[in-house]
Amino acid sequence: MTQLSRRAESERLCLLLGVPPERLAFLADMPTHETHVLVQAVLRAQSSIGVATLQPLIFWAQRLPPRWLAAISQWWLSPVVVAMLATRLPAARASRIAEYLDAGYLAEVCADLDPRAARDIIRRLSQKQLVRTALALLARQDYATAGRFVDGLQDEALVEILERMPDDEALLHAAYFIENRRQLDHVLRLLPEARLRNAILLVLDPQRDVLLPVLSLMIHVGAALQCQLGDIAAEQDDVLLTHIISVVDSEQLWADLLPVLARFSEAARVRFLRLPILCQQSGMMSRILATVARDGLWADLLPCVDAMPDALQTVVADWVHGLSDEGVRKACMGALTGEHWTSLLRVVTRLSVADQQRFLVAMDELATVDDDLVARVLRQGREMGLVQPQQVA
Repeated sequence: MTQLSRRAESERLCLLLGVPPERLAFLADMPTHETHVLVQAVLRAQSSIGVATLQPLIFWAQRLPPRWLAAISQWWLSPVVVAMLATRLPAARASRIAEYLDAGYLAEVCADLDPRAARDIIRRLSQKQLVRTALALLARQDYATAGRFVDGLQDEALVEILERMPDDEALLHAAYFIENRRQLDHVLRLLPEARLRNAILLVLDPQRDVLLPVLSLMIHVGAALQCQLGDIAAEQDDVLLTHIISVVDSEQLWADLLPVLARFSEAARVRFLRLPILCQQSGMMSRILATVARDGLWADLLPCVDAMPDALQTVVADWVHGLSDEGVRKACMGALTGEHWTSLLRVVTRLSVADQQRFLVAMDELATVDDDLVARVLRQGREMGLVQPQQVA
């Protein structure tokens, strides 16, 4: 799970509990999946409060005409009570009542409704009511609730909602809270490329706080869409790209972005990794490499090495010089994972003979697994200027 996933789950939990983020700061180090479980537990707990008092309401809700019940609900019952009541009625009955509810009121009900418990109700609602309710949620800027319910919508409803959204800022904020990341990928594929491009360019508007949602899109979609988004971003000027890199660094999101950069097209990687800011701020590259060491991201760093200017490749080589023998072995395993031997050799051939010898020792250990691979890598290394075992001896 990514840092941005953790952030989204924490924000969702704060909204559910109605508390500011600082009240839950003690949960900052909780793994993302555990925060998600806690969110689901809060939703279930909220829906079970006062179950005994619901019995008379359940009795009448199963007997009165749906139109009457909708009117009574809107005039006399709070959205929280209606949300609890909805999941205790048969889905067919609950959906018929929901059809008569005002979309604004139904949006308030959804804020206290567990989408998993209400999945069958959602599937039975008309597209007209679904679209009206989604637009009401967006009008209230309740993006967390809108994101929770996306997974239960059919494509026809999604397309209409996307077409009628007030603007692309709402799209970005709602997408940030989509729980099912595969569904996020699907939603974006329903959009024309021109609209994706316009959404990304909103980052340049100082009046809109959308950079983290844009980064979330780039990080959480599938590889093909990551390449597409990367190419769109790479076409922009240095102002946008420098802003992205600066925020990634300040928010400590390198563990999120490095795997994405590795999947970008070669042209997009070059565009990002040759930005002047990476060379001008010496501490930035150190933080990137510290993240690689901490999280074992060699398989993601190595594809980026070829795109770096000579100065940054030298920084990487100097850092590798300071690695322990275990660190060198991890570098070799990272190259093995993604067949990034050329990139690793490009770094190793910049090192001293003593450091190259440590690399050869690590390669000798790999020979017990695949000696043909090691022979091929050493042959390539010889062509690139790597010292050979007999030279070291």
